Amino acid sequence: MIKLAITDDNPIIREELYHLLFHLCEDYSLDYSIDLYENGDQLLHSKTQYDLIILDIEMDKINGIEVKNNLLSLYQPYIIFLSGYRDKILEAFGQNVLAYIDKNDSDYQSKIKNIFKSYIDKSNIFIDDIPVSLNTVYCLEASSSYTIIHSYTKDYLVRKTLKELENKLDYRFYRIHRSYIINFNYFKSLNHNSITLTNNLSFKITRGKSKAIKEAYFLFVKGK
Repeated sequence: MIKLAITDDNPIIREELYHLLFHLCEDYSLDYSIDLYENGDQLLHSKTQYDLIILDIEMDKINGIEVKNNLLSLYQPYIIFLSGYRDKILEAFGQNVLAYIDKNDSDYQSKIKNIFKSYIDKSNIFIDDIPVSLNTVYCLEASSSYTIIHSYTKDYLVRKTLKELENKLDYRFYRIHRSYIINFNYFKSLNHNSITLTNNLSFKITRGKSKAIKEAYFLFVKGK
């Protein structure tokens, strides 16, 4: 499931954005939830870990930039900033910020729509036109000319080679063996001949591969 949040002190904008995201999620046949908040304090107190947040900057109690910094110290949501002021743009940008959109622009909803579509395309693998969130995929396994995509919801058999799918993956994924690609978000431990994921699934690795995996994992953590 993709978890979405809209945080804005303007109820009209909240409602407009809700309907925009609702129709986009339905168009993509996503399993989704959309939560609405009047301010950043409500969002932080919800304790929900969202995948994507549309976040106003000028709000009571705590501004959107402070909310972003608080959230990123806890987990890694993606953020679209929405503001009526351009003077905060440099301060707002940074890690996991997809865009800074001026809510005074007449086409601001079209911009959000395009950013959302790009986000969905990059954060999912599409199987028979159905999106499978990369966040749920812990590894991919080669099986002749097919690939098995292992996720926490179910396994998928895809008529594509591991190499073909590897080109569609992002920095979270690393090829530990000619037959396996793992998601570093599920990394648990590593020794000289095996790597273990958080679900206690272990994979044998070739001699000398341990150092390369360590270096790749370090770059992954550094880039998060």
